Amino acid sequence: MNVRLNDCVIGFGVPLTEAGFRRQEQSATGGDFIRSQQLTWEKYRYFFADSSAKVLAQFRLWGVRLIEELTLHALTDVFSRPPAAMILFAHWSDTDRVELADGLISSEEIVGVVPSDFTGIVDLCVCHPRALVVGIKQKCPRSLVKYTDTNAAPLWWLYMYQAMFKILATRPDYFQALADAFTSLSEPRPI
Repeated sequence: MNVRLNDCVIGFGVPLTEAGFRRQEQSATGGDFIRSQQLTWEKYRYFFADSSAKVLAQFRLWGVRLIEELTLHALTDVFSRPPAAMILFAHWSDTDRVELADGLISSEEIVGVVPSDFTGIVDLCVCHPRALVVGIKQKCPRSLVKYTDTNAAPLWWLYMYQAMFKILATRPDYFQALADAFTSLSEPRPI
C-alpha cells in the first residue's frame, strides 16, 4: 500500500494551544490527561505545546491533514471519506476510554465510526489502547493497526511522526514496508 502525505490525517485529542488546554482543564467530561499528569499550562507549554507548534507547521507544509481539536464528530467526518492513514494522538484513561477534545469516549464509540470495509492504517498514539486495537481489528480485519502497549511520550512520538512523514515524502511504500517487516518478525522461523 502506497501512502502519500496528503492521504494522512493526524488528529489530536491532547490540547495543542492554551485555549484548548483551558477547555479540557475545565471540562466536566474531559481533562483526565491534564489531571492525571498533574499538568499546568506553563509546564505543558514548556514540555510539549511550544515544540509541537513547530513540528505541526512542517506537517502542514507537507500536506498532512491536521485536526487540532479532534472530537468524535470530527473523527466521524474523517472516516466518512477514509484516509489511507489515520493517526490518533490522544490520551487513554484509567477508565478504558480515549480522551478527545470533547471528553472521554469509549472504544466502542470510536470503533463505531470506522467503516467495516476500512483497509487503511490506524496508528494509535495512545497509551495501552488494547480494547480499541481489538475492536478495530475485529471490525476491520484488513486494516493495519499500529499501537504501543507502553506509555507514549507525546513529544518523542511527534518527532517520530515528523521523521516518518519526511520518509513518506519520497517513499510512499514506507508504511507497507514497515508492516511487512513487523509481520515477518512475528512469524515463526524454521530451525
